[in-house]
Amino acid sequence: MAGVRKILTVTDLSEVSPEVLKVAVSLALETGAELTVLHVFHPDDYLRAFHSTGMSTDDFAAHLRDEIEYQMPPRSSVLGTSIRIEVIGGPAIAVEILGAASRIPADLIVMGTHGRTALRRAFVGSVAEEVLRRAAVPVLVVPAHAGSRALPATA
Repeated sequence: MAGVRKILTVTDLSEVSPEVLKVAVSLALETGAELTVLHVFHPDDYLRAFHSTGMSTDDFAAHLRDEIEYQMPPRSSVLGTSIRIEVIGGPAIAVEILGAASRIPADLIVMGTHGRTALRRAFVGSVAEEVLRRAAVPVLVVPAHAGSRALPATA
């Protein structure tokens, strides 16, 4: 992974996110890269939260940052890694991810996938698929089942 100085990892705060964050932190530690953790929320998500809680966008973003912190690997395993958390809103999630990758500028994007959409997207989610197609840098996609792999039995 020579030349990787800045990594962008994307979290959707789903059950896959802790594994994606673990992989990204591990890569950042191995390469000495700076790590930016990004969550992009859709405006509809905020509107639902606003209608049920009345919280401001700043409070909503702070709540999402707290959730990212909760899903991060333990502090002891991230010592020595520069980590920045960004929470932004936008209607086109993949476009926001690609914009952040350009702005940072990232040398690598790490993201997860659910594989829950149409058959042609069975292995890669729609957002991940779009990022893969349009990214100017390498993209590492962590599959939804990565954290549930069984270890081989030993005799």
